[in-house]
Amino acid sequence: MKKRTKKVVMTTLLLSSTLLLTACGSKQDAKKENTTNSSSKVMKVVDQSKEVLKKAKAALLNAQKVPNTKNIKSAKEAISKVKDTKEAKKLNDELSGFSARVKLEDAARKAVVAYQKDALNEKKHKSAQTAVSKLTSPYNKTLKAELTKKIKDSEAQANKARASQNVSKAQQDTSKKASAKSQENTQTTGDTSLNQAGATADTANVANGGQTAQTPAGGNTSGNGGNSNNVSPTPAPTPTPAPTPTPTPTPTPTPDPTPTPDPTPTPTVHHWGLNYFTPDGEYMDGGLFTSESAANAAGEALKAAGKCSSYGVYQLD
Repeated sequence: MKKRTKKVVMTTLLLSSTLLLTACGSKQDAKKENTTNSSSKVMKVVDQSKEVLKKAKAALLNAQKVPNTKNIKSAKEAISKVKDTKEAKKLNDELSGFSARVKLEDAARKAVVAYQKDALNEKKHKSAQTAVSKLTSPYNKTLKAELTKKIKDSEAQANKARASQNVSKAQQDTSKKASAKSQENTQTTGDTSLNQAGATADTANVANGGQTAQTPAGGNTSGNGGNSNNVSPTPAPTPTPAPTPTPTPTPTPTPDPTPTPDPTPTPTVHHWGLNYFTPDGEYMDGGLFTSESAANAAGEALKAAGKCSSYGVYQLD
């Protein structure tokens, strides 16, 4: 009986130990599983952060390669998802500098295009030069060289246009001076004819009014009375007859000259020039016109026909 009781006790102890060991093992397995799950979650978060950072960098690089509003906006959105504040700040700083550079590039392009369309406008010329000079980034080197060349080409076109205007203006000035001199000579000729006619009339008047009437000469005789000495009287001298004056011939009157009418003044005609640029950028002379409206109409006609991208009208005189 004692042996049987002892055996039961031993069995009970063995079962208790087994249950205890099983319980401890289960707890350790659960703890180990929890630790593994936590590590997996941490690794997953880290991987996601790296992926977000990678996408943000890719978006920024794409915006740098193709600078436009859409790509810059995409880069901003991608950077805003980066949780690492240090990395996010670094990317935002790069984007800010890049955005400012893009704005300067856009402003320079617009200024140069405006100058190309109106190469004779000195204000637009200076604006284009100033805008291009602000492109100081190494990334702007190629664009700056390209825009500088366009400015120089437009400067050459403007100089050519000014030279053409100066030649046309000089020709017009010469024509105006010749016309004025011709009018002056005509006026002087008319004045000289009138003066000669007046001098002839004065000469005729002097000739008619300058005759002096001549009185025939004659002598008076007086008788001498006789005297007591019976002296013979001296005979009176025979009077010398006065010569008959030769009449002064009456001059033939000179007819008054027909006065020369004043010359009709030549009306002043103003001239306007037209210059334009072809769609290929070539400078062309559009000719001369007698009114500003006619020159503008010709420029608009060229533009409507697609033969010019821009034109300019200027007054020659």
